[in-house]
Amino acid sequence: MKLIKTISMKVKVCGMKYNDNIDKISKLKPEYMGFIFYKKSSRFVNEVLITSQVKKLPKSIKKVGVFVNETVSEIETIVNKYSLDIVQL
Repeated sequence: MKLIKTISMKVKVCGMKYNDNIDKISKLKPEYMGFIFYKKSSRFVNEVLITSQVKKLPKSIKKVGVFVNETVSEIETIVNKYSLDIVQL
């Protein structure tokens, strides 16, 4: 008998910035969606546009906040505002 090893792969889609993209990607049910909170990035999220959209994501999709050189205090504020599940530094 030959044993077959299965690999469990998880998918994170990062750089989510626009409500339309967030909605379409969420329908694909990735395990993680990443949101960039680094102001110098071209993928920096527009906080006004995405707040409600991010909070509406299904609980099965973990929300990842991506931060660069940010203070702990600011990270905590953003984590609470968006109900983020994971912080990536």
